[in-house]
Amino acid sequence: MRAWGFGVELGDDFSDIREYFKLHLDPNYQEYQEISHNEAKLWYRDYLACVHDHLTRFFQSRYPQWATMRVEWNFSVPTTWKNAGLVNDLQSLMQDAGFGRDGPQHSCMVTLTEAEAAAISGAQQHIRARIPIVLTVQSIAF
Repeated sequence: MRAWGFGVELGDDFSDIREYFKLHLDPNYQEYQEISHNEAKLWYRDYLACVHDHLTRFFQSRYPQWATMRVEWNFSVPTTWKNAGLVNDLQSLMQDAGFGRDGPQHSCMVTLTEAEAAAISGAQQHIRARIPIVLTVQSIAF
């Protein structure tokens, strides 16, 4: 059985826990050589498949037309990844995990680096926090 995130039982002697392997998706990453590039790809695909299956079950239970809706899965990559081949490999892993394949109008793509995504998220939160809600109440004279 595969589990991810908080679903993993850390004290279980029968579990084979894998963590901190995302950087090894870059074949040029040289630290902690006990994880191979190919192992990292397999583990990351399995992780993404668990995330995909969880999200799909959630949305299918709430939106009966999930398979016919237009759905875009947008992912980010580490900012240090400048090689287009790494981005293409990651996108292939996402698609192998099921993202973008649940309906004819579903797609999956890498659109930003993690730094760009964080900056956009931070800017959106700042904008939402700074826009006051103004209610205007006019009195009506009789």
